[in-house]
Amino acid sequence: MFPLMESALLTHSRVRHLQLTCKWLILVSALMGCSTPSPDTTPFIGCEHPSSPGFVVGTGESVFTMLSENTEIPYVAGFQGGYHIWGSVRLSEAVTGEGELAFNVCQDGINIARVAFFAGLKDTGEAETLGYTGATVILLHDLRPDLVAGKPSTLAARYIDANGMSFTDTATFIPRCCISITGEDNSVPSP
Repeated sequence: MFPLMESALLTHSRVRHLQLTCKWLILVSALMGCSTPSPDTTPFIGCEHPSSPGFVVGTGESVFTMLSENTEIPYVAGFQGGYHIWGSVRLSEAVTGEGELAFNVCQDGINIARVAFFAGLKDTGEAETLGYTGATVILLHDLRPDLVAGKPSTLAARYIDANGMSFTDTATFIPRCCISITGEDNSVPSP
C-alpha cells in the first residue's frame, strides 16, 4: 500500500471509539432538550383571568401603586416612538427562581397593549412580599394612545415561577394621554 493510504485507514479500535463517541454525543444532545413542561403553558392573551390569592397587579415605574377603578395611568412616550404604561406586581407567596411575567391591557375585550419576559421577583421590603416594578406594557403599534385614552381598561398580569406555579390578577383603570419618558406632558402628534 501507499504510505499516504495507510495513515488514512482507520483501525478497528479507532472506528469503535468514534462510534461510541457519536452515540454519547447523540444521547447527551437528546437529554439536553428534555425538560419538564410547566402546568400552565397556554399563551397569556386577553384580560379575563381569575385572581390568585396574594397576587396583585398594579402600576409604577419604581414604586408599586395599587389600582382602583378610577385610577388614571398615563401612556408614556418612549425613546423609540412607541407608548407604554408601567406595570407592577406584588406576590405574598414564596416562589422558586426566575419565571415568566406577562401583562396585557384590554379595552372592550381586545388586547391593546402587552409584554412578556423572564424575571425574578424581588424582595419588596414588606413582610414576606415579593414584587416587580417598571414593566413596560407596550401599546400595540397600530394604536394611538390619544384614541384609547379615557376609556375604562383592564390591566391583567400573570407570573409563572420556575416550578410552574401560576398566579394571575386583573384590575381596571383609566388610561390617559400622554407624558414623555422624562415625565413632561406630551400630546400625540396628528397622523
